[in-house]
Amino acid sequence: NGFHAPALVALALGIAPCVPGFLGTIKVMDVGGFWMSLYSYAWFVSFFISFGAYSALSKRPAEEPAGIPGFLEAPEGA
Repeated sequence: NGFHAPALVALALGIAPCVPGFLGTIKVMDVGGFWMSLYSYAWFVSFFISFGAYSALSKRPAEEPAGIPGFLEAPEGA
């Protein structure tokens, strides 16, 4: 359907922890120091959370590589 659901979930999970710090920075709401310090590292926090979530959600069983069957196998008696 054109959307990769694990990618969208990973995007949302990466953004979510930074939202309170952002709202505190623009003075929309009062948040604790933890959220403000977490927001200082938003690039890193978002990257690692999104990377981990996407990796976990996109796991698939290994498939046989396309091409010649048995091409990467060692020859008999080697």
